[in-house]
Amino acid sequence: MLARLALGDVRYVVAYDQSRITRNVGDLQRFREAIAQAGTLFIESSTGRVLDPDDEDQELGSNVIGSVDQHYRRKLARRVRDALATKDYYSAWSMLSEPWRARQGYPDFAGGYRTTLSTQFDPVSTTVLSPASARVLGTVTALDVLPETPAGFAERTVFSGSYTVDHAAGRWGIVEADMRRLSLVRVRR
Repeated sequence: MLARLALGDVRYVVAYDQSRITRNVGDLQRFREAIAQAGTLFIESSTGRVLDPDDEDQELGSNVIGSVDQHYRRKLARRVRDALATKDYYSAWSMLSEPWRARQGYPDFAGGYRTTLSTQFDPVSTTVLSPASARVLGTVTALDVLPETPAGFAERTVFSGSYTVDHAAGRWGIVEADMRRLSLVRVRR
């Protein structure tokens, strides 16, 4: 397979999981390098994921021994979550797709977090929409202090829904979000 990938005429590799292709960590690294050089997408049929070695890094290794990692997270989702947690709103905004950034400028995006103490995204599952896009389902928990929130308290809001991510211009970006509020509870800080 590596020789065929080196020819550059393979667009997709489909397998149940990576254990069907790689036997050890060395094989995994060679496979990653070959698909990255060829611009090939690996579709893992056991989970319906499109795996991008530049976007998944350490999490690709979980399947080497054959166990499907049901709790994988896209590096993009982690980077957005981590940027929001550290209040690095510009980094989080820059990970949105270009059309989304055109619709919502940075001042509006950052302004939406001015009362936010913390956010947490917990992915539940991923559905492949095309070789270059996927929908990540999960929940977002936000902790905010609003002007009307009493001292010593915060508002905890839980949202459920999905983010659609797309690979375009050599990078993954969040194309859209479809989140619905599940609950809003006042909690002690």
